[in-house]
Amino acid sequence: MLSALRLIVLITTILSVFLLLTTNFEDTIAQDTSQLEKLTEKANSLYDQGQYEEAITYYDKALVIDRNDVRALNNKGLTLDQLGRQEEAITYYDKVLEIDPNNVDALNHKGFDLDFLGRQEEAITYYDKVLEIDPNNVEALFDKGIALEGLGRHEEAITYYDKVLKNNSELQNLLNKGLILSNYSQYEEAIRFYDKALEIDPNNDEALNEKGLALDQLGRHEEAITYYDKLLENKSELQNLRDESLENKSELQNLLNKVLILYNSTLYEAAITYLDKALQIDPNNVDALDIKGLSLDQLGRSEEAITYYDKVLKIDPKNVNVLFDKAAALEGLGQHEEAITYYDKVLEIDPNDVDALNNKGLILDALGRSEEAITYYDKVLAIEPNNIDSLNNKIAALGKLTPDFTPTSFPGAGRDHLQWYTCVSSSFNANSTISTSDAATCENIQQLVDTALKLKPDDVNR
Repeated sequence: MLSALRLIVLITTILSVFLLLTTNFEDTIAQDTSQLEKLTEKANSLYDQGQYEEAITYYDKALVIDRNDVRALNNKGLTLDQLGRQEEAITYYDKVLEIDPNNVDALNHKGFDLDFLGRQEEAITYYDKVLEIDPNNVEALFDKGIALEGLGRHEEAITYYDKVLKNNSELQNLLNKGLILSNYSQYEEAIRFYDKALEIDPNNDEALNEKGLALDQLGRHEEAITYYDKLLENKSELQNLRDESLENKSELQNLLNKVLILYNSTLYEAAITYLDKALQIDPNNVDALDIKGLSLDQLGRSEEAITYYDKVLKIDPKNVNVLFDKAAALEGLGQHEEAITYYDKVLEIDPNDVDALNNKGLILDALGRSEEAITYYDKVLAIEPNNIDSLNNKIAALGKLTPDFTPTSFPGAGRDHLQWYTCVSSSFNANSTISTSDAATCENIQQLVDTALKLKPDDVNR
């Protein structure tokens, strides 16, 4: 048996070891918590600066420490949303909801993404879950209204907009009324409410921004620019009162808003001036790089434009819009085969992209591959049976497959191609020596012409 003294020593030793292990464990937990906070704060800061890819790397590091950290999971979802990766973002909101089924932010964000993806009915179920938890949640009420509107249920949507208005201050109500009217394209009415909001707060950023957008929609571009200038003045006055990264982000957005006005007004050189300022703030801003490429393209500087598209694609290789823009620029430079490879990249991501299908058809037709071109016009017409561009393009391609008959052979030569093919068809019908295959082609053309004329009668010279 152990002596009493040895027993006391043994117990004391065990307690000492236990206390040491407990202390070390608590220290480790504290260190991990501190590191988690630092990583999350760094990620949030990068997000605020628009550096989304970099932000994701820090959210991932935070999730290595705690894979169930709700804030990191939710914020990573938001960051993926900013990169246009909605399907992937939803998986992170789902992870949050597995941990906390009543997490209002994740429910709202998942609903918004489902609506964005065209799955309005599903989106509404998530907004309803939010409203069960918080019946006055303004974000869910407003977004449910938008989803209902997307389903064509306009009257029902308005009831949800009304609920939003009941839950806000006078200023916010005026802004929301303006937003709702803008959503229905009633821009003159919307401006009345933005003006009332500006009477309460002449420097309200949202009112200035939305009034500028509404004026732009009405074609009053110069007026719109004055409101963006007021926004920029506001930011300059507040520069010493705000965190620098938030100020830069806000100024960047105002510059981009002004760029859109100038670009839509075909003032491309002026747009580039503001784009360069935006790119000084954020050299990797995808929107600024893309619009600068588009502006250069419009000015006939396609080679230079492509360098900007390439910068975007280095950041986001699957950016469908920029892949398309680069394809169009290459097409304009006569680099047809290379353009096709970029249209193919677009179609790998979205096989139903009508513009990419149509443009690929046009290139194939220009390369003398009319039969192949027709297969792409047919894909468009399977998606949009009344697509006037593809109807016209298919008519032209079918005409090229009847080599014995040219525009100079018939009355109406040199006129609009729809008029010519109508003449061709009439001549086929009157000429008994036409081959069966040519007659079948002629009949196909005539059917397409009839469809096109119903959609757009002015395409024929009368």
